[in-house]
Amino acid sequence: MRKKNTPLYPVLEQEIRDRHIKKREIAESLYISQDSLSRKLRGTRGLSLDEAIAVHEWWFMDIPIEILFQKE
Repeated sequence: MRKKNTPLYPVLEQEIRDRHIKKREIAESLYISQDSLSRKLRGTRGLSLDEAIAVHEWWFMDIPIEILFQKE
């Protein structure tokens, strides 16, 4: 079981930090609020397949999608 404050997608979270990408920019590219994105990354809201594909294609094409969204 995942701890409360542990990211749902640790590889994605690490890549966001490593590449100095602002979550606000990712949220804007998905046309959602930063708060909505945060909920999706924590797992309290669902990340749709279309959103996951968009994040992968727009920001992280060099990482296989199954690795990028691998859960802990």
